[in-house]
Amino acid sequence: MLRTRTFAAYMRRKFEHHWRRLRGDGNLMQLAKGSFASAMVKVVASAGGYVFMIFVVRTYDESVYGVLETGTTIMLITTMLAIIGLDGAIPRFVAEFRIAQRFKAIRDLLRNAMRRTVLLTSLYSAVLFLAAPWVAQFFHRPDITGVFRLMALLPMPYALSQIFASTFRGLKQMIPLGMLQSSFIPLPATLFALLLGYFSVGPAYHVVIAYGAGVLFLMLMGGYLLRGQLQKLGSGNEELQPFGDVTKVAYPMFLSSAMGMAMLWTDTIMIGYFRDMGEVGIYRITVKVAGLLTITQFAINSMLGPMLSEFNATRDYRAMRRVLRQIGLLNMGLSTPVFLALMIFPEVVLGFIGEDLNEGIHVLLIMTASQLVNVWSGPVMNVLNMTGREVPARTVIMIATILNIAINFALIPKFGYLGAGIATAVSMLTWNLGGVYLVWKYYRAWTLPLLGYLTPDAYPDDENL
Repeated sequence: MLRTRTFAAYMRRKFEHHWRRLRGDGNLMQLAKGSFASAMVKVVASAGGYVFMIFVVRTYDESVYGVLETGTTIMLITTMLAIIGLDGAIPRFVAEFRIAQRFKAIRDLLRNAMRRTVLLTSLYSAVLFLAAPWVAQFFHRPDITGVFRLMALLPMPYALSQIFASTFRGLKQMIPLGMLQSSFIPLPATLFALLLGYFSVGPAYHVVIAYGAGVLFLMLMGGYLLRGQLQKLGSGNEELQPFGDVTKVAYPMFLSSAMGMAMLWTDTIMIGYFRDMGEVGIYRITVKVAGLLTITQFAINSMLGPMLSEFNATRDYRAMRRVLRQIGLLNMGLSTPVFLALMIFPEVVLGFIGEDLNEGIHVLLIMTASQLVNVWSGPVMNVLNMTGREVPARTVIMIATILNIAINFALIPKFGYLGAGIATAVSMLTWNLGGVYLVWKYYRAWTLPLLGYLTPDAYPDDENL
């Protein structure tokens, strides 16, 4: 009895010690507060996304949802080509300007980024609008040419919303950042879809017009919120940053993000070309459901990016290791219950979305397992990109992308979306574990849960990293 009481007292003292240490960790408290706010917005936005998905599948069918996802993929590709890495470079520079109180430089950066984005999206949208008949024929659906022409109008408002979101990320404004993510679009889109129910339009047009209205709403909301935030900053120092310096950082990030995006859109486009829009719809539904595991990861990454830039600028690698270790445990604790629920009850989840989706169970299990690896690996690419290691990060993503395309090309014609799921799992495992190795190589930090506790806070050669 005495030993039991002694052990209980010992454990209580250890818990109190660690709790005091955590509360005294300013970086962790800042990360926790910002991530919680961002996570709450992400949860609301994701809920809207799933409601919209269920609305489309149950009102029409998975093929209509497949048309929407294919059009959205094309919009995202066009947006990526227009932004050219600015969404990664802007948070890094804005964070540095904010610390130095160079508020005029923030405004100048935003103005230049918007000008270039408007110019390039206008050009690419015009090309996409004219090429819509060929795009529809590529997917063996000439009847949806008008859908692709409608999607051609969306890259500009969506790209501007992402420029606004990147600025909020650098300013550490997590709530508006969460509201400007693509996952927030279906929330207003659902309301517009219900309003459009009173008009006589085709199923695919009904869904795409509602989605487009959601994109426009996102841009207008982002511009309004950012204008108010910039007014609060004041004038600050007058020193400006040449925009060429920003683009030099943006281009390597663009190559990394382009290859990362290729892993996301290759499967969708190949399924649409080799199979049909129904299979595209089923596959994208399983991807969205498995994405439930990443909600907290997104929230943490949003807050972590500027913090990593600050750690790198001050060479405070001890604090960076400590934060990454804590993130690993947080990711493990929050994602594991969702993982278990999806692995044990996949038919219940898919049956709730649509009655004819049970054939996607095996793909859902594969995607869920690969997302667990993704979440447990931690924010490895975020660490590398925000600390000046864009080139090795790009190499890892390039290898994973080549694997993804090759496996997709080999398996999708015969196995359809099941082959796409296998390709995604292999490529995700490759770039996550490659990123884990690179973070250890450059910063002596383990991002995997529990392994982080094998990493000391400080090393004698930290000054040489």
